[in-house]
Amino acid sequence: MTTLIEVENVSKSFGGVVANNKISISVPEGKITGLIGPNGSGKTTLFNSIVGYHPIDSGSVRFKGQEISKLRVQQIARLGMVRTFQQTRIYAKMNCVNNMLISVPHRNATFSDMFRPYSKENQERAEHLLEFVGLYQKRKLPLGRSFVRPAEAARVCDGIDEPAGIAVARRAHGRH
Repeated sequence: MTTLIEVENVSKSFGGVVANNKISISVPEGKITGLIGPNGSGKTTLFNSIVGYHPIDSGSVRFKGQEISKLRVQQIARLGMVRTFQQTRIYAKMNCVNNMLISVPHRNATFSDMFRPYSKENQERAEHLLEFVGLYQKRKLPLGRSFVRPAEAARVCDGIDEPAGIAVARRAHGRH
């Protein structure tokens, strides 16, 4: 199995406070991986370090085999990895596919391009991601009727343009 994200001996401190000390984790492609820990244990700092928000003090971060620990956030995003924030907005009357398509960036788009239908490729990608997380059958239901927790739905719906950063909402449907 191919490794999507490889973190080796990553350390990050803020002044004299060590947030991450020699953290190593491997995320295989196509697998769901979780990071669990108490509040203040450095989880968010690690995510921010992986995607370039906080430059690491030492160690290595690779995405699809490429060293990215010295790259800026926007360079890492162009490679296909970004992080979402918990304040993601969802539209409960729209279905999950349409919520996902809203998150697709309109690079070099004109004002009128925003009113054109989304590409078939993006629609297929959205449905593929929903299938991956076990929610394909509910893809056409309005979010307000298809999910137990809208915040978890938002993290799935925000995943169309971030294949490595999708936070999965399987638990919303009792899947572990």
